[in-house]
Amino acid sequence: MRRLPPLALIVMLAACGAPSTIQTSASGSLRREIQQDILDAQGMHHPDCPVGQITAARIVQQGDGATQELWTLEGCGKAYLYDVTVRHDEDGAQVSVHEHDASQS
Repeated sequence: MRRLPPLALIVMLAACGAPSTIQTSASGSLRREIQQDILDAQGMHHPDCPVGQITAARIVQQGDGATQELWTLEGCGKAYLYDVTVRHDEDGAQVSVHEHDASQS
């Protein structure tokens, strides 16, 4: 039986993890801004779990110059949802991030 070197084993196991699914209208610096806003909100609303990894985003609704998206941050064994609104106008894009209220779903 052939043994894999430790580094090869780590790379192989990392590749087996669930892939993230990010479907967003934002790209480049705007996407990074959204991710940072979510991480900031996580630290503010959940000081007991201030860090995590963004694992998913999906477009919920598009139209009238705005896109509504739902982003998922996983940390401390939980999934935290954030509503993201991206508004496009002649000045560029404006982003707002709010913790998702499940009672509004």
